[in-house]
Amino acid sequence: MNIDRTISFRQDMIDLILAGKKTVTIRPIKPQPKRVGTFGKESLFDRCYWEWNGYDVYELGSEWFLRQYPHGMICDTMSIRERPEVKLKITGITVDWLHEISHDTWEKDGVSRHYVMGGPDLSYYHWQRFYAGTEYDWVKNPWVWIIEFELIEEKGQEDE
Repeated sequence: MNIDRTISFRQDMIDLILAGKKTVTIRPIKPQPKRVGTFGKESLFDRCYWEWNGYDVYELGSEWFLRQYPHGMICDTMSIRERPEVKLKITGITVDWLHEISHDTWEKDGVSRHYVMGGPDLSYYHWQRFYAGTEYDWVKNPWVWIIEFELIEEKGQEDE
């Protein structure tokens, strides 16, 4: 697999990263794993239910699947495409359904836990800004990568 060690963020998200208020990014798995069984909602790693890029996810295992994250593995460093001098160390990679993500995880992604009166919480609106009308739309509840990271302090930026 060809790993792209750069990742793109909007400027407002970069500002949150630099302020220490964003330590997670949530991205859709591309392409989406395909259900090959007819049973109810099961874990991505359950036998014979899921296939991804033609591979049997169970047969290859969860560790293999997590290594497919396109920007690296745990302990690898990613650069922000828009600010290449900013480096992020991957500290965790998990996979889940979009609707299963906790409010705490969304908050680490820089999304407020507040609800809109009479409607969904702000994570819905945040997600839809990027993926409304696509195969990753909120209503389709796609599989997502949940990537935890920490900002790596740049050398030469210490107080003089």
